[in-house]
Amino acid sequence: MKYILMIASALFLLVGCSDQEDVAQEKKKESRNEAGTSLSTEVSPVSTNKEPAQTTDHLLSISKDSIDHLSPSSYELTHSSCPKGMVSPSYITDQSIIYVYDPISEQENDQIIRFSRSSETCEVLYEATEGIQSFAGIDQTLYWTEYDTKRTSDVAWSILELNVNTGNVQTIHKGESTDENLPPMLTTYFQSLNWIEYAADGDGVTSNLISYDTESRDFRTLVTAELNENEQPNGEYILEQQMTGKSLLLHKAISNDGERKLTLERVTNGEKQTLLTDEGILDFDGMENRFCLYF
Repeated sequence: MKYILMIASALFLLVGCSDQEDVAQEKKKESRNEAGTSLSTEVSPVSTNKEPAQTTDHLLSISKDSIDHLSPSSYELTHSSCPKGMVSPSYITDQSIIYVYDPISEQENDQIIRFSRSSETCEVLYEATEGIQSFAGIDQTLYWTEYDTKRTSDVAWSILELNVNTGNVQTIHKGESTDENLPPMLTTYFQSLNWIEYAADGDGVTSNLISYDTESRDFRTLVTAELNENEQPNGEYILEQQMTGKSLLLHKAISNDGERKLTLERVTNGEKQTLLTDEGILDFDGMENRFCLYF
């Protein structure tokens, strides 16, 4: 982390990041995002099949009261029903703490575990046939993407839904990630589940921001962006999205005759407003009157 700059209506958190990319994909990736940029798929990986670091096998719950009156509750994962290994809570309700268990053995499958706050015991809600990634929840319903998580692109993926009360699991959507585009990363906003789907066709790629109404079960395409990846890339590519208040926050890569820049854009009632243009935006989050950027 380099520095933190606070402004009245916006919080900017700046960190540094770099990595190496294959030369064969360099031009195509540069038209979408900056070389060396790590997007949110790498921030919190769920399935790695690597031996976890030492943990204390505890879960910590913090009350939703005022920040000045934090009331933590600690739960020991010592019951025989709780698997041992890396614990990273994925979704929390008043009754339960839900997390994804990534077994050390490559022969075992990822599991969704529910830890009961009252009995302090664990229950396997679901065992995956492939890796689990991008976990989210709305009320008593869980959502995640499932695919071969040893790969970051060019994979078939599914978005699944699990009702915690009934135990019913169903697939709500399927697709395929091709041409170095990432599988969907899920976000939630009230009763909607949102993600970006990419459709590659020759030298072009289309970004569609999809919203799934969990009550009516209707799908809507909120925003579409098109990028032509020829010798001089032109167009737009949506990197990340977040609904905040009555607006959409979109992190985009915009190319104009080969010149590429990254922007943060707010869309309200069809009107677009560029909030920030910078080469180093990695990730962001937002609320009604403020947003947070990671550089």
